[in-house]
Amino acid sequence: MKMAEFSELALLMKEIHEDAKKWRAKLEAGENPSDTLQIYEKLVTSTPTKAEVKGPVFESFASLYQARLDSMFYAGDLNVAKDAYNDLISSCVDCHGQYCPGPIPTIEKLYISEAK
Repeated sequence: MKMAEFSELALLMKEIHEDAKKWRAKLEAGENPSDTLQIYEKLVTSTPTKAEVKGPVFESFASLYQARLDSMFYAGDLNVAKDAYNDLISSCVDCHGQYCPGPIPTIEKLYISEAK
Protein backbone atom coordinates (compact mmCIF):
# COMPACT_ATOMS: atom_id res chain seq x y z
CA MET A 1 0.00 0.00 0.00
CA LYS A 2 1.41 3.37 -1.00
CA MET A 3 0.82 6.47 1.12
CA ALA A 4 -0.65 9.46 -0.67
CA GLU A 5 1.90 12.11 -1.54
CA PHE A 6 0.98 15.74 -1.04
CA SER A 7 1.96 18.54 -3.40
CA GLU A 8 4.03 21.47 -2.13
CA LEU A 9 0.90 23.62 -2.06
CA ALA A 10 -1.10 21.00 -0.13
CA LEU A 11 1.69 20.77 2.47
CA LEU A 12 1.78 24.56 2.72
CA MET A 13 -2.00 24.59 3.25
CA LYS A 14 -1.56 22.15 6.15
CA GLU A 15 0.99 24.54 7.71
CA ILE A 16 -1.37 27.48 7.17
CA HIS A 17 -4.15 25.54 8.90
CA GLU A 18 -1.93 24.87 11.92
CA ASP A 19 -0.89 28.53 12.04
CA ALA A 20 -4.54 29.62 11.93
CA LYS A 21 -5.35 27.38 14.90
CA LYS A 22 -2.50 29.01 16.87
CA TRP A 23 -3.64 32.52 15.96
CA ARG A 24 -7.21 31.68 16.91
CA ALA A 25 -6.10 30.36 20.31
CA LYS A 26 -4.14 33.56 20.94
CA LEU A 27 -7.06 35.75 19.95
CA GLU A 28 -9.48 33.78 22.10
CA ALA A 29 -7.05 34.14 25.02
CA GLY A 30 -7.15 37.92 24.57
CA GLU A 31 -3.79 38.29 22.83
CA ASN A 32 -3.06 39.77 19.43
CA PRO A 33 -0.89 37.56 17.23
CA SER A 34 2.26 39.55 16.59
CA ASP A 35 3.96 37.39 14.01
CA THR A 36 4.87 38.69 10.63
CA LEU A 37 4.54 36.21 7.85
CA GLN A 38 5.10 36.74 4.16
CA ILE A 39 3.22 33.86 2.57
CA TYR A 40 2.17 35.28 -0.82
CA GLU A 41 5.34 34.21 -2.60
CA LYS A 42 5.13 30.67 -1.20
CA LEU A 43 1.49 30.38 -2.20
CA VAL A 44 2.10 31.34 -5.83
CA THR A 45 5.36 29.42 -6.28
CA SER A 46 4.47 26.13 -4.57
CA THR A 47 3.60 23.31 -6.93
CA PRO A 48 -0.14 22.55 -6.72
CA THR A 49 -1.77 19.14 -7.01
CA LYS A 50 -3.53 20.32 -10.20
CA ALA A 51 -1.61 22.57 -12.60
CA GLU A 52 -4.75 24.57 -13.51
CA VAL A 53 -4.65 26.16 -10.05
CA LYS A 54 -1.81 28.39 -11.21
CA GLY A 55 -2.78 31.71 -12.73
CA PRO A 56 -4.02 35.22 -12.09
CA VAL A 57 -7.18 34.21 -10.20
CA PHE A 58 -5.23 32.12 -7.71
CA GLU A 59 -2.65 34.90 -7.41
CA SER A 60 -5.49 37.33 -6.54
CA PHE A 61 -6.68 35.00 -3.79
CA ALA A 62 -3.10 34.71 -2.51
CA SER A 63 -2.71 38.48 -2.52
CA LEU A 64 -5.97 38.93 -0.61
CA TYR A 65 -4.86 36.31 1.93
CA GLN A 66 -1.59 38.21 2.50
CA ALA A 67 -3.43 41.53 2.88
CA ARG A 68 -5.85 40.07 5.43
CA LEU A 69 -3.00 38.38 7.26
CA ASP A 70 -1.19 41.72 7.51
CA SER A 71 -4.40 43.38 8.74
CA MET A 72 -4.66 40.85 11.55
CA PHE A 73 -1.01 41.17 12.58
CA TYR A 74 -1.04 44.96 12.55
CA ALA A 75 -4.42 45.47 14.24
CA GLY A 76 -3.90 47.32 17.49
CA ASP A 77 -7.31 46.49 18.90
CA LEU A 78 -8.21 42.91 19.86
CA ASN A 79 -11.71 43.10 18.35
CA VAL A 80 -10.30 44.46 15.10
CA ALA A 81 -7.76 41.61 15.08
CA LYS A 82 -10.55 39.06 15.61
CA ASP A 83 -12.55 40.52 12.73
CA ALA A 84 -9.43 40.53 10.55
CA TYR A 85 -8.79 36.89 11.50
CA ASN A 86 -12.33 35.93 10.47
CA ASP A 87 -11.83 37.83 7.21
CA LEU A 88 -8.64 35.81 6.74
CA ILE A 89 -10.56 32.57 7.21
CA SER A 90 -13.21 33.80 4.76
CA SER A 91 -10.50 34.31 2.15
CA CYS A 92 -9.52 30.65 2.61
CA VAL A 93 -13.13 29.52 2.20
CA ASP A 94 -13.58 31.70 -0.90
CA CYS A 95 -10.44 30.36 -2.57
CA HIS A 96 -11.25 26.76 -1.71
CA GLY A 97 -14.75 27.31 -3.10
CA GLN A 98 -13.12 28.09 -6.43
CA TYR A 99 -10.42 25.42 -6.47
CA CYS A 100 -10.75 22.65 -3.90
CA PRO A 101 -13.99 22.60 -1.88
CA GLY A 102 -13.26 19.44 0.12
CA PRO A 103 -11.56 21.19 3.10
CA ILE A 104 -14.20 23.94 3.48
CA PRO A 105 -16.02 22.32 6.45
CA THR A 106 -12.69 21.97 8.28
CA ILE A 107 -11.69 25.54 7.44
CA GLU A 108 -15.04 26.89 8.65
CA LYS A 109 -14.32 25.45 12.10
CA LEU A 110 -11.50 27.99 12.38
CA TYR A 111 -13.84 30.99 12.66
CA ILE A 112 -14.02 32.81 15.98
CA SER A 113 -17.76 32.68 16.60
CA GLU A 114 -18.00 35.65 18.97
CA ALA A 115 -16.45 37.91 16.34
CA LYS A 116 -18.82 36.82 13.53
